[in-house]
Amino acid sequence: MQLGSLATRSRLDGPDVWQFRWSEKGPAGGRVYRKRVIETIQPYPNAEEARSAVHSLITEVNWPTHGPIQSR
Repeated sequence: MQLGSLATRSRLDGPDVWQFRWSEKGPAGGRVYRKRVIETIQPYPNAEEARSAVHSLITEVNWPTHGPIQSR
């Protein structure tokens, strides 16, 4: 089971955002690194609150029969 990583990222235009990153096993057996922007930092001022927002995504990443999550 993995928890992924959560970090703030700056944008050129607009407020900073929370980014969730994780890895999956690729079709050739190597690692495929994924990332998804969760939200701006205004609704989630600290990492603990942001992590609660990605709880369902963490469950999806760790589900044993899931396929690759499509990036938006």
